[in-house]
Amino acid sequence: MTGGGEQTVGYAMWGVLVPGLALGATVWNPAGNGISPPDAGAWGEAVNWSNGLPGPAEKAVFNVAGAAVCEVSGSFSGMQLVQGDNGDGGTLRILGGGRLSTKADWSAIGYNADALCIVESGGALDFGQHAWIAYHPGSTATLNIHGSVTVAQMVGLGWSGGDGFVHVLDGGLLALSTIHGGGDSIKQNSVLDLSGTGQLTLPGDFEDLLRAYVDAGKITGEGRVGNVRIDLATNPGFTTAMAAVPEPPPTAPNLALRRLSGAEIEVSWSKAFGMYRPEATDDLSGTGPWTPVDGAVILSSNRYSMVVTNEDMRIFRLYLAAVDNTTLHRKSMMGYQGWFSARGDGTLITDRWHHWGAGYPNITDWGIDFYPDMSEYSAEERYEPGWVLNNGETAYLYSAANPKTVDRHCRWMREYGIDGVFLQRFLGELQDSRFRRFRNQVTLNIQEGAEAHGRLFAIMYDLSGVADADLLGYLTSDWNYLVGALEVTHSPSYAHHNGKPVVSLWGLGFRNRGLTPATATAIIDYFRDEQGMTVMGGVPDSWRTLNGDSETDPAWAAVYRSFDIISPWTVGRYDSIAKIDAWRETKILPDLAAATAAGADYMPVVFPGFSWHNIHDGPLNQIPRQGGEFYWRQVYNAQRSGCTMMYTAMFDEMDEGTAMLKMAETTDDLPVGADMVPLDADGISLPSDWYLRVGGEAGRMLRGEIPLQGSVPIRP
Repeated sequence: MTGGGEQTVGYAMWGVLVPGLALGATVWNPAGNGISPPDAGAWGEAVNWSNGLPGPAEKAVFNVAGAAVCEVSGSFSGMQLVQGDNGDGGTLRILGGGRLSTKADWSAIGYNADALCIVESGGALDFGQHAWIAYHPGSTATLNIHGSVTVAQMVGLGWSGGDGFVHVLDGGLLALSTIHGGGDSIKQNSVLDLSGTGQLTLPGDFEDLLRAYVDAGKITGEGRVGNVRIDLATNPGFTTAMAAVPEPPPTAPNLALRRLSGAEIEVSWSKAFGMYRPEATDDLSGTGPWTPVDGAVILSSNRYSMVVTNEDMRIFRLYLAAVDNTTLHRKSMMGYQGWFSARGDGTLITDRWHHWGAGYPNITDWGIDFYPDMSEYSAEERYEPGWVLNNGETAYLYSAANPKTVDRHCRWMREYGIDGVFLQRFLGELQDSRFRRFRNQVTLNIQEGAEAHGRLFAIMYDLSGVADADLLGYLTSDWNYLVGALEVTHSPSYAHHNGKPVVSLWGLGFRNRGLTPATATAIIDYFRDEQGMTVMGGVPDSWRTLNGDSETDPAWAAVYRSFDIISPWTVGRYDSIAKIDAWRETKILPDLAAATAAGADYMPVVFPGFSWHNIHDGPLNQIPRQGGEFYWRQVYNAQRSGCTMMYTAMFDEMDEGTAMLKMAETTDDLPVGADMVPLDADGISLPSDWYLRVGGEAGRMLRGEIPLQGSVPIRP
């Protein structure tokens, strides 16, 4: 009954015709049969197979790179199922109402190559004998269960050297007949995770065996070790059942005031919110300005408390104090372009209002699709481009070269609970001394603002526009300046992870960029080995499969997996809630599994919407924001999938319409004649700071301060 012996013998026999294939096998390969399949093809159409529909005596094999997703909508039985047999196993999706029942022989999701199988709600997959999830080394396989999966005999995740990941998701059922002791059923880096109401059952008393897997971190609940409930039931039969333990909502901060004597007041709040600190204002309307209240914080029972002097009547509130810079886990980071300049800001690039639009001395060609709310900026921060707003007021713009403006942005991050930013640094642009001086000033501004407001920052290099031969030299020269002259990594606000400062490299491996795997490897080695950095990669969304937006050279697979943090780019990749949910299944869950198998962390990219009408003539409001629900669904899907860190694109990106900062609420707040998107474009009246509020709530959910939930938890 040992799977290894059976598989080894079978594999040797398969070499008679084609390496890896048995006599009578039929291969899923729609394109190979002279047709042009869409993104998904039906299992039940014989033309999609190399030898007709797999019959009771045949093996249904998936090993063709780039083949369409296989969808099962009917009922099929009697075949042996093998995904990832000496080739890419692709994606098998069993739809609601669909059912696959394999014959009494082993079947594999990921035999010796990567594979993904999704059993949707109402769908079923029945293994007639053993179920192997990532059998041999070289295989990283994922089985996502929304419906039901039954296994007649043994189950093995990473049985003989692969890395298998099974997610029993909300409403899903994994019914096993037995499980091995000694950890044999879940080996290597493999994990079986239960989330929501997903459940695993076994016929009999398997409590001790399952507890050992739980203690070893091989069976988890909601991605957390030990977060699993094991129940025994005797009606009907004697059954062991497992499910994730729902995380209770945390206690509110519960800020309390108590007068001690005279002018002394004790301010206290819940221990669970120890990252928060009080601030006060003398303005009884509660509108500020707010001043942090310093003092020794003493832990008393389950509360933090501090004594302050209250000479006048004051209003207190809690704010998020300095963010821990030692890890990116449970951090909600945003991208900060910092590329907006203005005529009169003292820099050398004021001849064209950089990134606001084209024209001199005033802008005659818009470059932005969203317009900033400038009402809070001081007179020293306001620059006039020569526009008038529809409400009759003078229009203003800001410059990221102005320290007061960047300090304001960092204060907003603190006020709304955003942990920090990755500061974009465009390597090609730096070769122009004017832009290099501007970028250096913005870097100093971010560093000072982050330190003043307890936020994090790290450098993210955008490698666009630099030839392969020049890339390493340009990077090493600029980095030596940043750490030598500006000493960015010495800042107490510079982000660290795994004990090292973080640097992000965006753009390696994207198709048609002309960069080579050898250069990419040399760059990663330089930062990690010579500079002692944790290296994050802003990579193509198809990094795992080497198609789509990724280069196809197999050498890139090792490059991607050598990053310490993998962060696939997703902006514009989906435009609806349904597609966001599909992205979770086909990208986030298998990507997270593959990153984990490679020993890397995984930082998904989320964005609020998209519009670049004024720079690329695309549709205005191309991907609507839906009042924040579009953004929130991405956040929710990432966090319920087990992601512990998050990157929002972007804090200030108004050119591509992904900005989160305070923006114009209505058409009246836009410049006259401008084709731009007000916040109420989707028929929902929103305040200018709405997306900062929503972004703050997303961070709170990531930190566990509010429960995981599928819709925006606040209202305008």
